[in-house]
Amino acid sequence: MSKRPNFTQQARSTVFLDAATGDLAVRDRVVRLDLGARTPGEILDAVLATAPGTERIYITAGAPWHDGAERYHTLKDAVAAWLNTPSERRTTAVGSGRDKLAGHFVHQRQPVGRYTPATAPDSGSTELRSMGKWFDPNGADVVTCRQAFTLLRQALHRHWDDAVLTGSPSQTGRDLWSRTVPTTGKWAGGYPVLSEELRALLHATGGQGRTELILPPRVPEQLPALVEYDRTFAYAKHLWKSPVGTPRRITAAAFGAMTGQEQVKALMSCTTSRTSPPAPARPPTRPARPST
Repeated sequence: MSKRPNFTQQARSTVFLDAATGDLAVRDRVVRLDLGARTPGEILDAVLATAPGTERIYITAGAPWHDGAERYHTLKDAVAAWLNTPSERRTTAVGSGRDKLAGHFVHQRQPVGRYTPATAPDSGSTELRSMGKWFDPNGADVVTCRQAFTLLRQALHRHWDDAVLTGSPSQTGRDLWSRTVPTTGKWAGGYPVLSEELRALLHATGGQGRTELILPPRVPEQLPALVEYDRTFAYAKHLWKSPVGTPRRITAAAFGAMTGQEQVKALMSCTTSRTSPPAPARPPTRPARPST
């Protein structure tokens, strides 16, 4: 069952850091920091000394995880090495509860580093995240980046009083979607979920992309244009009346035995797998009589 959460999401103390200039936006002020060699430990030491209790740091510019990338075979290797730079005062946070062993998230351009004090590894952690996960911060200062988050939070609060911006858009979206589960009515107990077998079948056969091979002579020497469609938010429309629960097969005979109201409900329901009625059997052909 997909149930409504029984807790209130808590906001995390967040600051915004330009790793190129050292500018830090914390609350309503901007402070210039000395980040040293820009390792995770030095960044955390500088930020937490200025803003104690910070739980999330968004890097808006500078991409320190790419420092020395030319020494590695791949960009991902460089990011992994930066995230795991040894520090005397910091260690990798392994989380707690369901997030146990969460650790770092290695990505070429949008990594997430999770750290906790080496002397108290079970205490609160601090995250280093890329601003690019949410917005394209190119050319924007830390104050503009902070204001972008403020405006987004205000927009969400018009629909959800307890809306909180979590670490990424996908996490925030899942949290907000779960809060749309009704508290009264038919689905108050939560939305039913497809069986594991059907989920695996859809996952294995439902590709999301389209690949088309255009062969000569239709291929010109120079392509007239390159077009890219971003249909990220199209999911919101496609899933508006998507099936939930276990599919129910209705044969033509069972459909014909239903009342008109039951037929309408079966056709419009989100939980029905409709099947076409079988083609009528052809009557036997009588042989033609010989002419007299």
